[in-house]
Parts: sequence; structure tokens; C-alpha cells
Amino acid sequence: MPGCRRAGTDNASGPMQAEPLVARSEYLWVEGGPAAIHAHMARPVVMALDRHGAHRVLDLGCGNGWLTAALARCGFEATGLDLSHSGIQIARAAHPEVPFHQGDALLPPPAAWQGRFDAVVAVETVDHVARPEQLLAHALQVLRPGGLLLLSVPYHGYLKNLGIALLGRTDLRLQALLHHGRLKFFSRQTLTALAVQAGFTPLDLQRLGRVPPLARSMLLVARR
Repeated sequence: MPGCRRAGTDNASGPMQAEPLVARSEYLWVEGGPAAIHAHMARPVVMALDRHGAHRVLDLGCGNGWLTAALARCGFEATGLDLSHSGIQIARAAHPEVPFHQGDALLPPPAAWQGRFDAVVAVETVDHVARPEQLLAHALQVLRPGGLLLLSVPYHGYLKNLGIALLGRTDLRLQALLHHGRLKFFSRQTLTALAVQAGFTPLDLQRLGRVPPLARSMLLVARR
């Protein structure tokens, strides 16, 4: 993974470091910079793609394009897709060398994308859409035979939720007043079942975080 040793570690660096809270009705930004929300995903995603020999990658729900651009810097041919106009504008301005497309992942993909990609990445995306099975059906269409699906959702284990309840706090990403908040909460079993029902074969599921019982996210790797 040449050039990827520090992928996901520069949470608040780069030209968007001082970006103020932007497009609150579409994204939850934090003062640490747009990269801070999903920075913990970069390294495991890159490692999984590299391990399985993927090169051409579609990032569904790419948001501000930070992860898509990180993949491009690591040598992948990365493309980003997101519903948000403001998110895509920010992505294009910050990373003009990376192709970004504004569109709905729940609608049929362009004909030119059929079977085009080695991998589809959807980071903290399926839990925001009303029909996640439809998103996965379209992911299946754009993947080549044997292509990879990398799917992540927030982790909601018992100990983590108990700790949050005892502290009287709410996960930063679960604010009730967001216009496009979380619609679904997945367990290990339901996330795996979603992939299987869509026609994928699960290969690996890991919790991401320094302390597994308090992990931030789950990452499922599956094959078409």
C-alpha cells in the first residue's frame, strides 16, 4: 500500500481544516474537520481492498469525498457518488483530481457502470437510507463477478449503549435534530443477513475501535 501508511491518521489536516459547520441539513460536520467523522475507517478499508486485489472502487455515499480521495492517494481508481449537492461541491473543490458524481444510489446506476468496479464501499450509508436492500442490489450490478462489497455501520453493542446511558450522553452521530438522521440500527446478524439476501457472500466482519466492546463501527467485507 504505497503512500497509505498514514491513511486515516491526519484527522484535522489539509485545506479543509478550518471548514466551518457546513450544510447541517445534509451532514454532521465537526470542528475537527470533515475527515474526523470517518477517519477511523480509512486504514481497514484500504487494507481490505489491497488484500483482495481491488483497484477500481466506487464509494457510495461519499459525502465530502474525504475517503474517496484517500483511496485515490493510495493508488486506487476511486469514484465517489452522493445524493448531496453541497457534499459533492465540497468534494470537487477539495479534490479536483478525483471523479465525483451527484446522484441517488437508490436509483438504477448508469449503464456505463454495469460490472465496472472491483469493489463498492459504503461507509455509514446503509443505515441512512429507507431501502438498504435496493442500494445493495445496485451495488451488485456495478460490481464485476467476484467483486467486493465493503459495508460499514455504527456499532451498537450492549456495553457501549449501557455506558452511553449511564453517562447521559448521546453518540455524536445520532443527534435527533438532524434532517437526514439515522433510520436503521444494525447488529452483526442483521448486517450480514442484508448482504446475504442481496446475493453477497460474507467474508469477514470486524469491529473497529481500540476497545472492541466500545467499538465505533462494524465493517463487513463480502463478495459478489
